Amino acid sequence: MKCVLVTGGGRGIGRAIASALRDDGLQVSVVDTCGLVDPLPGIDFYRGDIGNAVDVANLLRDLEARGGIDILVNNAGIRGPTAPVTEYPVEEWETVLRVNLTGPFLCCRAFAPSMQKKGWGRIVNISSVAGKVPYPLRSAYAASKWGLIGFTLTLAREVGPYGITVNAVCPGPVDNAAMGEVMEQRARATGRSLQEVRSEYLERLALRQMPSENEVAHMVSYLVSEAARSITGQAMEVSSGYRG
Repeated sequence: MKCVLVTGGGRGIGRAIASALRDDGLQVSVVDTCGLVDPLPGIDFYRGDIGNAVDVANLLRDLEARGGIDILVNNAGIRGPTAPVTEYPVEEWETVLRVNLTGPFLCCRAFAPSMQKKGWGRIVNISSVAGKVPYPLRSAYAASKWGLIGFTLTLAREVGPYGITVNAVCPGPVDNAAMGEVMEQRARATGRSLQEVRSEYLERLALRQMPSENEVAHMVSYLVSEAARSITGQAMEVSSGYRG
Protein backbone atom coordinates (compact mmCIF):
# COMPACT_ATOMS: atom_id res chain seq x y z
CA MET A 1 0.00 0.00 0.00
CA LYS A 2 1.34 3.43 -0.97
CA CYS A 3 1.66 5.97 1.84
CA VAL A 4 0.87 9.65 1.36
CA LEU A 5 1.35 12.82 3.39
CA VAL A 6 -1.05 15.72 2.85
CA THR A 7 0.05 19.00 4.42
CA GLY A 8 -2.70 21.31 5.60
CA GLY A 9 -4.99 18.30 5.50
CA GLY A 10 -7.17 19.15 8.45
CA ARG A 11 -9.68 21.34 6.64
CA GLY A 12 -10.83 22.71 3.31
CA ILE A 13 -9.21 21.47 0.12
CA GLY A 14 -6.59 19.53 2.07
CA ARG A 15 -9.23 17.58 3.93
CA ALA A 16 -11.00 16.77 0.66
CA ILE A 17 -7.70 15.57 -0.83
CA ALA A 18 -6.92 13.39 2.19
CA SER A 19 -10.38 11.83 2.10
CA ALA A 20 -10.21 11.15 -1.64
CA LEU A 21 -6.80 9.48 -1.41
CA ARG A 22 -7.96 7.38 1.53
CA ASP A 23 -10.94 6.26 -0.55
CA ASP A 24 -8.48 5.34 -3.32
CA GLY A 25 -6.94 2.83 -0.94
CA LEU A 26 -3.86 4.77 0.13
CA GLN A 27 -2.51 5.02 3.68
CA VAL A 28 -2.97 8.72 4.43
CA SER A 29 -1.31 10.96 7.00
CA VAL A 30 -2.05 14.65 7.37
CA VAL A 31 -0.17 17.43 9.10
CA ASP A 32 -1.74 20.72 10.10
CA THR A 33 -1.25 23.52 12.59
CA CYS A 34 -4.88 23.29 13.68
CA GLY A 35 -6.59 20.48 15.50
CA LEU A 36 -9.24 18.41 13.78
CA VAL A 37 -12.74 19.75 14.39
CA ASP A 38 -14.15 16.50 13.02
CA PRO A 39 -12.20 13.23 12.97
CA LEU A 40 -10.97 11.80 9.69
CA PRO A 41 -11.57 8.05 9.98
CA GLY A 42 -8.67 5.96 8.74
CA ILE A 43 -6.29 8.93 8.52
CA ASP A 44 -3.34 9.62 10.83
CA PHE A 45 -2.99 13.17 12.12
CA TYR A 46 0.19 15.06 13.03
CA ARG A 47 0.37 18.59 14.37
CA GLY A 48 3.09 20.81 12.95
CA ASP A 49 4.05 23.89 10.94
CA ILE A 50 5.55 22.92 7.58
CA GLY A 51 7.15 26.36 7.32
CA ASN A 52 9.27 25.47 10.34
CA ALA A 53 12.37 23.38 9.56
CA VAL A 54 12.39 21.76 13.02
CA ASP A 55 8.76 20.67 12.71
CA VAL A 56 9.46 19.19 9.27
CA ALA A 57 12.50 17.31 10.60
CA ASN A 58 10.38 15.88 13.43
CA LEU A 59 7.66 14.89 10.98
CA LEU A 60 10.23 13.17 8.76
CA ARG A 61 11.56 11.24 11.74
CA ASP A 62 8.10 10.10 12.82
CA LEU A 63 7.02 9.03 9.34
CA GLU A 64 10.31 7.33 8.49
CA ALA A 65 9.91 5.28 11.67
CA ARG A 66 6.70 3.95 10.14
CA GLY A 67 8.23 3.20 6.75
CA GLY A 68 8.21 6.64 5.14
CA ILE A 69 5.97 7.97 2.39
CA ASP A 70 5.66 7.44 -1.35
CA ILE A 71 3.50 10.46 -2.15
CA LEU A 72 3.69 14.05 -0.92
CA VAL A 73 0.89 16.58 -1.41
CA ASN A 74 1.98 20.08 -0.43
CA ASN A 75 -1.38 21.71 0.19
CA ALA A 76 -0.80 23.84 3.30
CA GLY A 77 -1.06 27.55 2.62
CA ILE A 78 -2.31 30.87 3.92
CA ARG A 79 -3.93 33.77 2.11
CA GLY A 80 -2.44 36.78 3.85
CA PRO A 81 -4.11 40.20 3.98
CA THR A 82 -5.84 42.06 1.18
CA ALA A 83 -3.87 45.26 0.61
CA PRO A 84 -1.93 47.13 -2.08
CA VAL A 85 1.83 46.59 -2.26
CA THR A 86 2.49 50.06 -0.85
CA GLU A 87 0.57 49.18 2.33
CA TYR A 88 1.46 45.49 2.64
CA PRO A 89 3.13 44.72 6.01
CA VAL A 90 6.60 43.23 5.61
CA GLU A 91 6.01 40.68 8.36
CA GLU A 92 2.84 39.47 6.63
CA TRP A 93 4.74 39.15 3.33
CA GLU A 94 7.41 37.04 5.01
CA THR A 95 4.85 34.81 6.72
CA VAL A 96 2.97 34.08 3.50
CA LEU A 97 6.18 33.22 1.64
CA ARG A 98 7.39 31.06 4.53
CA VAL A 99 4.27 28.92 4.60
CA ASN A 100 3.33 28.87 0.92
CA LEU A 101 6.77 28.54 -0.67
CA THR A 102 9.42 27.69 1.90
CA GLY A 103 7.11 25.06 3.41
CA PRO A 104 6.85 22.99 0.21
CA PHE A 105 10.61 23.39 -0.31
CA LEU A 106 11.33 22.06 3.19
CA CYS A 107 8.98 19.11 2.73
CA CYS A 108 10.36 18.20 -0.69
CA ARG A 109 13.92 18.47 0.57
CA ALA A 110 13.03 16.18 3.47
CA PHE A 111 10.95 13.52 1.74
CA ALA A 112 12.29 13.35 -1.84
CA PRO A 113 15.50 11.46 -0.91
CA SER A 114 13.57 8.38 0.25
CA MET A 115 11.55 8.46 -2.99
CA GLN A 116 14.80 8.61 -4.95
CA LYS A 117 16.06 5.51 -3.15
CA LYS A 118 12.83 3.65 -3.96
CA GLY A 119 12.90 4.76 -7.60
CA TRP A 120 9.27 5.90 -7.42
CA GLY A 121 7.40 8.86 -6.05
CA ARG A 122 4.69 11.42 -6.59
CA ILE A 123 4.79 15.06 -5.49
CA VAL A 124 1.84 17.39 -6.02
CA ASN A 125 2.07 21.05 -5.04
CA ILE A 126 -1.18 22.96 -4.66
CA SER A 127 -0.59 26.31 -6.32
CA SER A 128 -3.38 28.53 -7.70
CA VAL A 129 -4.50 30.35 -10.81
CA ALA A 130 -3.09 33.32 -8.87
CA GLY A 131 0.26 31.78 -9.82
CA LYS A 132 -0.50 32.33 -13.50
CA VAL A 133 -2.22 35.73 -13.70
CA PRO A 134 -1.96 39.09 -11.91
CA TYR A 135 -3.82 39.16 -8.60
CA PRO A 136 -4.13 42.78 -7.39
CA LEU A 137 -4.28 43.39 -3.62
CA ARG A 138 -2.85 39.93 -2.85
CA SER A 139 0.77 40.35 -3.89
CA ALA A 140 2.35 37.97 -1.37
CA TYR A 141 -0.10 35.20 -2.17
CA ALA A 142 0.42 35.66 -5.91
CA ALA A 143 4.20 35.76 -5.55
CA SER A 144 4.19 32.56 -3.49
CA LYS A 145 2.01 30.72 -5.99
CA TRP A 146 4.01 31.90 -9.03
CA GLY A 147 7.11 30.79 -7.16
CA LEU A 148 5.60 27.41 -6.34
CA ILE A 149 4.95 26.71 -10.02
CA GLY A 150 8.56 27.58 -10.87
CA PHE A 151 9.77 25.36 -8.04
CA THR A 152 7.54 22.52 -9.28
CA LEU A 153 8.87 22.64 -12.83
CA THR A 154 12.47 22.80 -11.61
CA LEU A 155 12.11 19.93 -9.15
CA ALA A 156 10.43 17.81 -11.83
CA ARG A 157 13.58 18.02 -13.95
CA GLU A 158 15.83 17.22 -10.98
CA VAL A 159 14.04 14.11 -9.72
CA GLY A 160 12.51 12.80 -12.93
CA PRO A 161 15.41 10.38 -13.56
CA TYR A 162 14.51 8.68 -10.27
CA GLY A 163 10.97 7.84 -11.35
CA ILE A 164 9.39 10.72 -9.44
CA THR A 165 6.74 12.94 -10.98
CA VAL A 166 6.21 16.48 -9.73
CA ASN A 167 3.17 18.53 -10.72
CA ALA A 168 1.22 21.53 -9.52
CA VAL A 169 -2.54 21.82 -9.27
CA CYS A 170 -3.90 25.33 -9.73
CA PRO A 171 -7.42 25.76 -8.35
CA GLY A 172 -9.44 28.78 -9.32
CA PRO A 173 -11.88 30.39 -6.89
CA VAL A 174 -13.24 27.35 -5.04
CA ASP A 175 -16.73 27.28 -3.59
CA ASN A 176 -15.82 26.97 0.08
CA ALA A 177 -15.61 28.94 3.32
CA ALA A 178 -12.06 30.15 2.68
CA MET A 179 -13.06 31.71 -0.63
CA GLY A 180 -16.01 33.35 1.08
CA GLU A 181 -13.58 35.05 3.48
CA VAL A 182 -11.41 36.19 0.56
CA MET A 183 -14.41 37.80 -1.12
CA GLU A 184 -15.46 39.50 2.11
CA GLN A 185 -11.96 40.95 2.53
CA ARG A 186 -11.94 42.20 -1.06
CA ALA A 187 -15.37 43.77 -0.63
CA ARG A 188 -14.17 45.69 2.44
CA ALA A 189 -10.90 46.71 0.78
CA THR A 190 -12.61 48.04 -2.35
CA GLY A 191 -15.76 49.49 -0.80
CA ARG A 192 -18.10 47.22 -2.73
CA SER A 193 -20.81 44.79 -1.72
CA LEU A 194 -20.10 41.10 -1.29
CA GLN A 195 -22.52 40.32 -4.11
CA GLU A 196 -20.64 42.64 -6.47
CA VAL A 197 -17.36 40.95 -5.67
CA ARG A 198 -18.84 37.48 -6.07
CA SER A 199 -20.35 38.44 -9.43
CA GLU A 200 -16.97 39.76 -10.57
CA TYR A 201 -15.32 36.43 -9.75
CA LEU A 202 -18.03 34.45 -11.53
CA GLU A 203 -17.73 36.62 -14.64
CA ARG A 204 -14.09 35.56 -14.89
CA LEU A 205 -15.08 31.89 -15.04
CA ALA A 206 -15.94 30.47 -18.45
CA LEU A 207 -18.38 28.06 -16.80
CA ARG A 208 -19.80 30.76 -14.50
CA GLN A 209 -19.57 28.38 -11.54
CA MET A 210 -16.85 27.79 -8.98
CA PRO A 211 -15.22 24.36 -8.78
CA SER A 212 -15.70 22.34 -5.61
CA GLU A 213 -13.07 21.09 -3.18
CA ASN A 214 -13.80 17.55 -4.33
CA GLU A 215 -13.04 18.43 -7.96
CA VAL A 216 -9.60 19.66 -6.91
CA ALA A 217 -9.13 16.45 -4.93
CA HIS A 218 -10.01 14.36 -7.97
CA MET A 219 -7.22 16.01 -9.97
CA VAL A 220 -4.73 15.21 -7.22
CA SER A 221 -6.01 11.63 -7.10
CA TYR A 222 -5.35 11.30 -10.82
CA LEU A 223 -1.87 12.82 -10.71
CA VAL A 224 -0.65 10.42 -8.02
CA SER A 225 -2.02 7.39 -9.84
CA GLU A 226 -0.23 5.09 -12.30
CA ALA A 227 -2.46 6.49 -15.03
CA ALA A 228 -0.48 9.75 -14.77
CA ARG A 229 3.00 8.18 -14.77
CA SER A 230 4.06 10.18 -17.85
CA ILE A 231 2.78 13.54 -16.59
CA THR A 232 5.36 15.69 -14.84
CA GLY A 233 6.41 19.32 -14.68
CA GLN A 234 2.86 20.53 -15.34
CA ALA A 235 0.61 23.12 -13.70
CA MET A 236 -2.90 21.72 -14.07
CA GLU A 237 -5.85 24.07 -13.62
CA VAL A 238 -9.11 23.18 -11.91
CA SER A 239 -10.61 26.61 -12.38
CA SER A 240 -13.81 26.53 -14.44
CA GLY A 241 -11.83 28.40 -17.10
CA TYR A 242 -10.65 31.28 -14.90
CA ARG A 243 -9.06 34.29 -16.56
CA GLY A 244 -7.93 37.21 -14.43
